[in-house]
Amino acid sequence: MAGDWLPVRLDLPEDPAVVSMAGTLGVSIPTVVGGLIGIWSWWSRQSRSGHAAVTLAYLDRHGDVPGLARAMVAAGWLRDDGNGEITVPKWDRWMSHSAKDRLNAARRQASKRTRDKAKPVTPMSRSARDENVTTGQDRTGQVANLTPTLPVAGKGDSCGYCGATAAQVGRAHQLDHILPRAAGGADDPSNLTLACYRCNQAKASRVFGSIEEARAWLHRAFWTSNRRRWIDHRRHAFGGKPPPGIDPATAPNGVSGHRNIEAEGAWSLVTDAINATADNQQRSARVGARTTHAVEACGGWTALGRMDSVKAHRAFTEAYKAQPASGSS
Repeated sequence: MAGDWLPVRLDLPEDPAVVSMAGTLGVSIPTVVGGLIGIWSWWSRQSRSGHAAVTLAYLDRHGDVPGLARAMVAAGWLRDDGNGEITVPKWDRWMSHSAKDRLNAARRQASKRTRDKAKPVTPMSRSARDENVTTGQDRTGQVANLTPTLPVAGKGDSCGYCGATAAQVGRAHQLDHILPRAAGGADDPSNLTLACYRCNQAKASRVFGSIEEARAWLHRAFWTSNRRRWIDHRRHAFGGKPPPGIDPATAPNGVSGHRNIEAEGAWSLVTDAINATADNQQRSARVGARTTHAVEACGGWTALGRMDSVKAHRAFTEAYKAQPASGSS
């Protein structure tokens, strides 16, 4: 693929794998996204097959995030063959010349549909409208079958992804393209399935190699996300059971996410205070009691200021979340 552009999803920062990498490496989500783009950019310029005889440490230098390449291997976004060669899975779908051609074709088609909608509509005569009315009956008098044969053997109106019924989610199911139309997916029945509105929203325009792969991603996303609407959907999706490797007792419950957000805000106050003044009393006055207690738990202002920035951020976040919620931050 030419190195002029990369197909990067707009919702990449929300991907559970990206969130997990950021937590494992102790860096921010934008840092992980920037590192991924750096590694993918190098790969698009240097490889035409998705294979490269390089080390994970070498790739980390292009992403400028230590440990990122190994985290990508753990997430299944890179494959270490163990023989000195690293592989990008699904290269043909995303980063090959043919992938670029498909994405360009989809973009042109979308642009054409937008232009067609903008064209003025010429009023039709009544007789012309009568000729073009769809009645569900062909010219031989036989009633046409307007219901597609869905590829998923659901029970009644169960979602083709998570198995939830319309009664459970409280809304009628929707017809979803397994491979999104924007990525070249056809309106063929083999590419259609019933989907509950939660799975349809979560899957969005993501591209998967198969419906099984989409199911696996959704199953894990519902159990690793702190989004309240996804957490609420767990009891209906996939029989209420977590995916392999996820302990329900330690799965996000919607509370820890708010604590993380609070900790990030407090860390911003700490870094501002360190940059603004060298007086520790003034620093404490700027950030409040609870944040000061977290700083003291890390050894104090001086010790925190001397730490590596990544280690300092990680230590402060853990200390802050361990503090009682009451009090000023």
